[in-house]
Amino acid sequence: MEDINKKINEIEENLKKRREFSDILEQKQQELEKERVRGRELGKALNKKERQIKRLQSPSVIGLIFRKEDMDLQEELRQYDIIKSKYENCRDSIANIEKDINFYKEQIENYHSLDLEYDELIKERRNLILDKNDGAARELKSCLEELSEKELIVRGVKEGILACGRALSSLKKAIKSLESARSWGIWDILGGGFISTAVKHSRINDMRREIKDLEKEIRTLNTILSHVNLPSDMDIEISGFATFADYFFDGLIADLFVQGKIKDSLDKLRNTYDRINRIQEALQTRLGDLNRDLSSLRDKVGRLERGV
Repeated sequence: MEDINKKINEIEENLKKRREFSDILEQKQQELEKERVRGRELGKALNKKERQIKRLQSPSVIGLIFRKEDMDLQEELRQYDIIKSKYENCRDSIANIEKDINFYKEQIENYHSLDLEYDELIKERRNLILDKNDGAARELKSCLEELSEKELIVRGVKEGILACGRALSSLKKAIKSLESARSWGIWDILGGGFISTAVKHSRINDMRREIKDLEKEIRTLNTILSHVNLPSDMDIEISGFATFADYFFDGLIADLFVQGKIKDSLDKLRNTYDRINRIQEALQTRLGDLNRDLSSLRDKVGRLERGV
């Protein structure tokens, strides 16, 4: 156990160095991007200044002996030298940063096998403790089981957050299509003619396709929520949104009827959007709580394994 702990401590020190190198590498990469942007801007300014100087040095300008043009040329040459100096310094800076980046990448690569070695040593130490089957071993086993259970819940909560995002995206599209259908429907009632009728029906057909995607997303979301310990009322009903799309008749009364169905469906879609948005917020809150629990449990496991 002492040998294992010694090796683990050595690896943890090296992992700390690797994290430091990674932080520096990220900083250097950001510096490089800024310098490259600056280099491109200076290169454009340098090319522009070269064109201005060539224009001033052209025969048509040289043939005109005016003091002002002479002064313009001298000023342009002076500015050109300043920009060229900045551009060359920037190129040197980029080259130096690239060297630094390669250096830190090499240093990080030297520690590429640490994670596997660390995991194997942790597993070996854990098994030695659990094999003792004493009070500390039983407490460690209980913590590990709780940790595994919470990690499984975290994966489910993350999947739920993503599923909410997909459902909200589908809802936005359906709501947009219905709002457009309602606008064209009003224009149709006021005598918009064939075009307004065709566009209204097209938007309703768009909404019907989008509702099918939405139904799929919500079924997936409901399945995920059934495995995540949220309040029992956190499920979503999707039926009835698209049924009105079958109502296509001629005449003012039928058009008014369709407008009423559009309004009802819009209300349902917006309520569902708000509901899913609240569920997503609840899941994000739950994820924060779970992550704090996981951090606490991992610390406890670490202390038990070290015998602290």
